[in-house]
Amino acid sequence: MLEKLGTFDDRTNRNIAFTAVHAGRSFGAATRMGRAEGLFLFADRASLAFDSAPAARDRRRTLSLRFAGRADRWTVDIEGIRQWGSFGDLDVDAYYLTTTIGHGWTDGWKPRLALRVDIGSGDRNRNDGRIGTYSPLFPKPLTYNGDLGPQNLTVVQPMLTLQPMTRLTLDFSTAGLWRTSTTDGVYSLGGSPLRRGDETDSRFLGKRATAAGRYALGSFTTLGFYTIYGDVSRRFMPGRDLFYAAVYVTFRF
Repeated sequence: MLEKLGTFDDRTNRNIAFTAVHAGRSFGAATRMGRAEGLFLFADRASLAFDSAPAARDRRRTLSLRFAGRADRWTVDIEGIRQWGSFGDLDVDAYYLTTTIGHGWTDGWKPRLALRVDIGSGDRNRNDGRIGTYSPLFPKPLTYNGDLGPQNLTVVQPMLTLQPMTRLTLDFSTAGLWRTSTTDGVYSLGGSPLRRGDETDSRFLGKRATAAGRYALGSFTTLGFYTIYGDVSRRFMPGRDLFYAAVYVTFRF
C-alpha cells in the first residue's frame, strides 16, 4: 500500500509485487522441542538502488531455511537466506546469515545470556556483472536502534536479560558493527544508501550499547524504557555519536 495523509485513502502500490510459499513443522515436547521452517519468496520491485549500482528493476528470489530449538536451558535460532535473480542487467548473488544462541538460569534474577551474530552480504566487485548486496523485503532492526539495515552489515551482539521482580524485566546488550564488504556502503533500515563505500576503507563501523526495561503494571498495561549509545557515524566524517532515550506505556486489549 502507498500511505497518504488522511483516513482510508491509501491506494495500491503497483511498484512492487511478491508471492511466497511457507512451510514449517514443530517437533519434540516439554524441555526439548524445535521447529524447522522454509520460505520461498519472489519479489519484483520496479525501482531499487544500491551504493554500487544506480536504480533499476529488481527481480529477486529468496530462499530461507530456519531452525529454532530448545534443549533444557539452552536455546538456538539459526537462519540462512540465499538470494538470486536479476537487478537491471546484473545478476543477483546475495546471502544473509543469522544465529542466536542463549542459556538461561531459573535461580535468583533468572539471568539469560545470549549471543547473536548477523551477516548480510555486500557487493564485492562493481565490475563483475553481479550485485552482491543482500536486500530484505520487510527488515527488522538488528539492534534496538532501527536506523541501519542488514545490507552489507555484520553484527556481533552479546545480550543479557535479568528479572529482578516477577513483573520487571531488564535487557542489556552491546553490539559491534562491521561492513561485510569494504567496497559497499552503509544502508538505512528502509534500504537507502546512507554512506558510500568509498568514503572510508575501514571495515569496523563502531559499537552500540543499549539498556531497556519493562514493568507490567497489570494484565493489560506495561511501562517501559530504553536508552541507546553508539559511535557508528564517526567512521564516516563528518559524523556524531548517537544517544537516544525513550519512555513508553503500552496498552493491550
